[in-house]
Parts: sequence; structure tokens; C-alpha cells
Amino acid sequence: MHISRREFAFGIAGAAVLGSAMSGPAGIVEQRVYAPGSVLPPRELLERHGIHLVSMELRDDRTAYSISFASIEARVKAWDRFNADEDWRAIRDRGVVALERVEVYPAGKIFEISL
Repeated sequence: MHISRREFAFGIAGAAVLGSAMSGPAGIVEQRVYAPGSVLPPRELLERHGIHLVSMELRDDRTAYSISFASIEARVKAWDRFNADEDWRAIRDRGVVALERVEVYPAGKIFEISL
């Protein structure tokens, strides 16, 4: 299944509205799991666009990044800026980045996609 970045963002935003209405204001925590051998997004590139790692862990040869955002809107804007970055596009376009799964949690999981 192919889903555009914009469709992905809109899908999460709709789920976040429902989740925040049920649980009150809460931050967003995202976990991204990269496949073995994948080139990981450089930390300095992530931070340049407001994406700050909370933790990084290795799981069965996979790397998992945990990232927090103040809101779903902040998350969408940060990833939009990151994906438009020329340095990141050069890395991504080489085909060496393999993202396996993305999970987004604000006070309970609202979204998961396996790639």
C-alpha cells in the first residue's frame, strides 16, 4: 500500500482530534523503527527542523527512535520541514533508508503504520 506524506499527516491529524477530545491536552510521542542496515536520519538534521530525539534503542538489529512533540500540528510541520530539506532528500533518494514502522501516541496509541 502506498500513502502520500500528506495523506499520512491528515490521517494522523484526524485521529489526534478524537484522541485529544477523549483524554484532554497531551503531548505527542512518536516511535519510528528502522530496518537493519538502514541509514538513520542524522540527529543534527532532525534537530534542525524541531525533531528532538527522546531516546534511541536497538531492538533485534533494528533501531527505534522515540520523539516527542507538543502537538500533532507541531509534528506535521516539523516532518514537512524535514522532508523538504535538501540534505535529507539526498540521503533518502539514494534508497538506503528503510523505515519499518511508525507509531504515534498521545495518552494511548492513536496511530500505527507498518511499511
